[in-house]
Amino acid sequence: VCAFLRAWSPEKAKERAAEIDHMIGSFGVFRLAGEQQFIHDDPAVVTWWLLQQQADRETLRGLCLVTGTEQPLARLHEPKIKGVRDAQSAGALLVSFNSDAYTSYGKEQSYNAPVGEASVFKYANALNYLLSREDRRTFLGDATVVTWADRPSETESLLSSFIASHLFAAEDAPAEDKTRVQQVRNFVQQLREGYATHDAIDPEDHTPFYILGLSPNASRISVRFWIPSTIGEMKERLSQHLRNVELVGASLENPLTIRSIVLANGRAEKDPKGNVNSYDADSISPHLSGAISRSILTGADYPHMLLGTLLNRIKADGAINYPRVAVVKAILIRNYNQEIPVALNTERKDPAYVTGRLFALLEKIQTDSADGNLNSTIKD
Repeated sequence: VCAFLRAWSPEKAKERAAEIDHMIGSFGVFRLAGEQQFIHDDPAVVTWWLLQQQADRETLRGLCLVTGTEQPLARLHEPKIKGVRDAQSAGALLVSFNSDAYTSYGKEQSYNAPVGEASVFKYANALNYLLSREDRRTFLGDATVVTWADRPSETESLLSSFIASHLFAAEDAPAEDKTRVQQVRNFVQQLREGYATHDAIDPEDHTPFYILGLSPNASRISVRFWIPSTIGEMKERLSQHLRNVELVGASLENPLTIRSIVLANGRAEKDPKGNVNSYDADSISPHLSGAISRSILTGADYPHMLLGTLLNRIKADGAINYPRVAVVKAILIRNYNQEIPVALNTERKDPAYVTGRLFALLEKIQTDSADGNLNSTIKD
């Protein structure tokens, strides 16, 4: 590189104008002929550059918790992280210490959690990039969630779009957006029917896949949940969840996403006819939102408080709809090992089931006779 720069003559650039015209106004990097990596990615060059930076100023050196190597340590974790909902608009810090009570052995500020300057620069910029992309970011309760895989792939993009609830497109949306939405819906349908998870072994399925949930905490950001997995594992977990919540008559155009399950735990807001227009997101416990997301994405049992929360909501606002009923069904299947069909079982004759059907029918007749305007029913 040095030899090239010494021999480079800007005056001769016109002779090769056609070759360098597309580079005008851009950055350029160097690579030796016959090699794949760039010069600036060479470990020896990276190490030398870090040493030069340290020599230019007084920087504390130590063991980086991320790389395990000795590096100049970051005093502050910057740039600040932007894009976390309800965090400070100017950005917030994932790591910071601003009080003597949090120092340890005299290590102040971020030296208390030593991370190399290079690692801080990489993770902060990478996280800001993910948070700036709508296809990699979604909101679940008070958590801002980002997803990514170790390498780009079509399945990575489809998984991220489903988790981000990108299953709908506006009527005036570009054609490519509508096409993308249809691809995601087809993928969800495959997951629900199970055959997307039983294909021949696909090397892509072993690709690491990561999910990070972040929540605001004053001037800082807290990690609500962190789920390392693989593309194959995530396909299997979402497939099982979609089969658990399946009900006959549910619209294939409106699959039950993680976000819609979280929202169903809020207070139902109805129109004059009693139809549910939306849910009050502020009435949802942040802890419950995180627990729901974690259980679906890890394949663990649904939160034990979820069943009680849904039943209390149904009792309070009277909204019995697909999301709430489907989740109750899923809880009974996964948490209590019950065999719950996707539709009414007219052949089942045990007293509890039959009298439950009869009671629901009588209450429905009573409610409909007054157009739903009743303060109490036979249930009360």
